[in-house]
Amino acid sequence: MAARRVTGAATVAHGAYLVTLTRTDPPFAVAIAAYLPGAMFLSAALASRLRRPAERRPAALALLGMGLTFSGALAQVGRIAIHPRLFDHNATYHAIQAAAVACFFVAAGRLVSHTSGQAPHDPPQPVRR
Repeated sequence: MAARRVTGAATVAHGAYLVTLTRTDPPFAVAIAAYLPGAMFLSAALASRLRRPAERRPAALALLGMGLTFSGALAQVGRIAIHPRLFDHNATYHAIQAAAVACFFVAAGRLVSHTSGQAPHDPPQPVRR
């Protein structure tokens, strides 16, 4: 029951956010604020997996991805650039985010293979009924 309420509230809030985006041109900080609650819940869920020995490494890798995501967002908002003309703050953000996505991809594969009992490199097996 509580999960349905939280899901409903999150859906309404996200819908309002999307409508606002179509009517205005808000700064990037608004996007960060909109995605912060979900990122915090995901971080908490990943942190809870650190206690399980079999899931510790992929959860830590996913948490590294979360840290990189936040670092990239800070670089974007703070207009931190590797080079002001050749590699501006937007390119810096996307380079950091690419590393974060790679962390998420590898961690997700390992977490899913752990829960399904398959090795990370094994192709998915069809479900037999």
